[in-house]
Amino acid sequence: MRKCPNTDLPAVYVDADAYDYSDPARIDRRAVPLEIYEVDYLHYHSTMEIGLCDSGEGFCYVEDNIYPFRAGDVQIVFPFQRHLSRSTTSAPSNWYWLNLDCNAILERGGFTDFARIEGWISTQMALCGIFSKQEHPEINRLVKALILSIWDDSRETPYYGELVCSYLYTLIFELLRASYALPKLSLPRNKKLFAVSPALMRIRQAVTRGEPVHTAELAAACSMSDTNFRRVFCEAVGMPPKKYIMKCRIKKAEHLLLATDETILAISEQVGFADVSGFNRQFMQKNGMSPSQFQKKYKTQRDNAARK
Repeated sequence: MRKCPNTDLPAVYVDADAYDYSDPARIDRRAVPLEIYEVDYLHYHSTMEIGLCDSGEGFCYVEDNIYPFRAGDVQIVFPFQRHLSRSTTSAPSNWYWLNLDCNAILERGGFTDFARIEGWISTQMALCGIFSKQEHPEINRLVKALILSIWDDSRETPYYGELVCSYLYTLIFELLRASYALPKLSLPRNKKLFAVSPALMRIRQAVTRGEPVHTAELAAACSMSDTNFRRVFCEAVGMPPKKYIMKCRIKKAEHLLLATDETILAISEQVGFADVSGFNRQFMQKNGMSPSQFQKKYKTQRDNAARK
């Protein structure tokens, strides 16, 4: 693990689909390839995320830390932790992912003290990110067992839910045991972040679609007055809504400049700018170079790395 050299990245809330006993067909059993491009967005959600690296290697970014990974490693990210994983080889690494609602799973096994569960996760954990078989054999084994048990075709057999619960319960306690003598993570019990999550989702949708989004609209989505919304948003996210929206637009533009062959004008429109001059001005202010200079510099670096 090492410190991330660039912590000035937008973090976008994602309403991840948690594993659901009642609808097992929603589980995606495919290995998902990770992108190779530079990190552009961190994301976070209200679920616990676990993953298994099937092939390749790269880095996992969690908050301000970077964890290297390779095939056979597993990943654990707790609710509301900002994170992203990226491949570093010419071919993408492939991962199996699951998002877990810990309360729902443990309730199936008869454990309903949700405040205690939240206390364990938010105040007692010291480890997250990547867990290799060599450094953390039992945690690595339990994550793999949990993923395989959820994907097991025998989910209609008696005590299937209780089996899944037992793996998660044991994993939580193994994490607590391994964390016992270590400095604890600063994990959020962030009610304010949850309160503005509808606005964060609306911003993400607007940036993705290149649509305008206004503070009054965001405040209404969160059932707050404009003044209260601005205050809560700034406290939860660390910056005013307008600044956050601009950061997200510029970061999306950076990704499009590297990942597509679209023109500068087309990209400016896709990220919601009414005119290209305004886009160029904001991009220059953020990066110290024009969009075309950025594209030439980093696309050349990426293409050279892919040839090695």
